[in-house]
Amino acid sequence: MNYEDKLRHELETIRRKHKGILNPKDVVQFARNSDTALHQEFEWNDKIAGDAYRILQAREVIRTRVTVLRPNTEPVRAYVSLPNDRKRDGGYREINEVLANDTWREQLIESALIEMRAFQAKYKAIKELTSVFAAMEAVEAQHAERKAHPERFRAAPVASQSVATATA
Repeated sequence: MNYEDKLRHELETIRRKHKGILNPKDVVQFARNSDTALHQEFEWNDKIAGDAYRILQAREVIRTRVTVLRPNTEPVRAYVSLPNDRKRDGGYREINEVLANDTWREQLIESALIEMRAFQAKYKAIKELTSVFAAMEAVEAQHAERKAHPERFRAAPVASQSVATATA
């Protein structure tokens, strides 16, 4: 059995043991046994793992800050992560700055399109979402058209103004 098969087998063993539910706490408990394939997937040095966990917590703090972009009233993320930034050391940019910069805005749109495709792939078996998928495909086609013929879509930019930062 190759390594990936061992991982899958161990995860299935844990899931069956817990009435069909695979819970991360149960996976960690199982992986404490150094004879398991799952053991190799974790950092067991508490100093390194603690620092890594605090970085995850910091990401959560950043991701859950919201703002309202006028004239809209619905909250959106105050900070976003762009693909080019993730290629380096990562980090988040303030949403108004991203929307005001054509290059960053395009990166954000491309990232959203990738997430839309992933959503479609994940839920394609759910027929009730067919109209949602059609709308997503229309947005993607419109974006491709805008990229191919930007002169047809030139318009005055809409100024956005941020107010009220809070948690999600």
